[in-house]
Amino acid sequence: MLSIAERHKYILDTLNKRGFVRITDVANELGVTKVTIRKDVKILEGKGLLYKVHGSARPTNPHVADLDVHVKDTINREAKRAIARRAVALLDDNDSVIVASGSTIYAFAEEIRSRSWHHLNIVTPFLRLGVLLNEVENVDV
Repeated sequence: MLSIAERHKYILDTLNKRGFVRITDVANELGVTKVTIRKDVKILEGKGLLYKVHGSARPTNPHVADLDVHVKDTINREAKRAIARRAVALLDDNDSVIVASGSTIYAFAEEIRSRSWHHLNIVTPFLRLGVLLNEVENVDV
């Protein structure tokens, strides 16, 4: 019989391999009841290691849509800034750029704001980006 720690490790390892785990499958694979696996999943969910979905569990993701945008801005901040610097380095005056939305795009906009431009045109549905760049001289949003 496996210990709780061994079951938890199995659940998390399986989750990483498959992208999801079914309660029934794990119970059968480990030779324990579904009730036991449900309890294990509840414990792991409480630790923020996965989240429960009816009859299964999915990995947690720090970039999911339900996180506050200001929280997303702080996740991998330096990597986002590095991406933004590299992307802005590819821009020339008089360029037009179409961008989507997201925290990395916001870092891109911050980098645009920190430089001077002869003229730059940005097309985006991202309201926060529009607000940020609205007052930047020679940048049209």
